[in-house]
Formats: sequence, C-alpha cells, structure tokens
Amino acid sequence: DLGAAQTGNDEILGRLEDLTDQRYEIEGTQTLVTTNLLPDELEKALGVRSYDRLTSGATIIQMPGVSQR
Repeated sequence: DLGAAQTGNDEILGRLEDLTDQRYEIEGTQTLVTTNLLPDELEKALGVRSYDRLTSGATIIQMPGVSQR
C-alpha cells in the first residue's frame, strides 16, 4: 500500500526506486500496488522516475467510493 507515509522518507523512496527498477528489468514480472492516492498524487509522492517505471505497461483500476477497510 503506497500512500502519504512514503512522502518525504528518502530511505523508503530509495528502496521503492530500487524495487521498481529491478521489477521493470524482469520481463513478465507483475506487481500489484494499492494506494489511496490519485495518480497525480502518487506521482508526486514517488517521484517521476519511480512513478514512470511503476506505471509503464500498467493497468490502473480506480475504485471510487466509500472506503472498504
């Protein structure tokens, strides 16, 4: 679950960048990500590079409405 907790935390963002780089390089690898952020908010939280890698070839499914937690 990616969200506001990652914003501004350089250690977490660095690890996430490493993970997205590794998964991007492995053909056929799938990654499931959940977040309460809108796409533009997620890009701002992760940084352009990580967001681009994470969303390259992705299907984004938005589930608007009341929280199901």
